[in-house]
Amino acid sequence: AASSGIKQCVDILIAHGAYIFGENSLNMTPCELAEKSGHSNIARLLETKMVFSDEVTVREGKLMLNPNPIPPTQDDHFSGLKQQDIQEAKDRLLIDTADMLNVEMGSADALL
Repeated sequence: AASSGIKQCVDILIAHGAYIFGENSLNMTPCELAEKSGHSNIARLLETKMVFSDEVTVREGKLMLNPNPIPPTQDDHFSGLKQQDIQEAKDRLLIDTADMLNVEMGSADALL
């Protein structure tokens, strides 16, 4: 699905817990296959899921699979970010960018 660019299928597979770290016979992950096939939007989606997975840690600048990831429990309830949280994060990023570059807010917004 990833190498064919079928995003809806990739979304369904992810939603149903597909293992996104698996490699094919060429030692390529779905993320790498999507990127190689020119489906950068799917590659970015998979990369994001990989980075924020409990199965991964970053060591010496490289993503490493945790040998014993912490399995989710029934008490883990994740409903995603709320719209207000997203807007607050965007506003903070806008302010930080304007401050860092010493530019007007409108210019920082255009850059982002």
